[in-house]
Amino acid sequence: MSKNPTIQEAAEAFTSALVALLVASSGSSAVLKTKDLSAADEPEQSPLDALKELAEKKDASLVEKILKKKFASDTIDELEEKDIAKATKLIEELDDAGEPENPDAEAGDSAITLDSMRALAKSAIKNGKSSELKKLLAKFKTESITDLDEKHHVKFNAELEKLAE
Repeated sequence: MSKNPTIQEAAEAFTSALVALLVASSGSSAVLKTKDLSAADEPEQSPLDALKELAEKKDASLVEKILKKKFASDTIDELEEKDIAKATKLIEELDDAGEPENPDAEAGDSAITLDSMRALAKSAIKNGKSSELKKLLAKFKTESITDLDEKHHVKFNAELEKLAE
């Protein structure tokens, strides 16, 4: 038993009209946006409070370093309102190893190369710290310096220098 062509045509026309309505009501997207009603009862968190909460989840010394270096502030409370969004972005970028994923290049950073890190690693091994070197590599989720993600070079090199001493 087949569908009646007039009902099928009507269904297709209805579907097209519904899609057009959705597109018109959402601007340029056919996705219907809905509001989360469960969140309506909760007061919205201020950007400053959100930044404080985020900072608590990160390495405190690195958060402090960002605040001092980028904003000349000792605490989050000292930030100017215009700087809260930028500070939030920088602190969000702190990854598991503690370095921002896209840090601003510093003058001393350009001297860090794979060869310089390999030389430091050899020095650490000569000093009997091969097990510490393996732990450091594991901390950065890599098995070799060559495979180390570039975003970790600065932090890895700093810790490697301590091992090589």
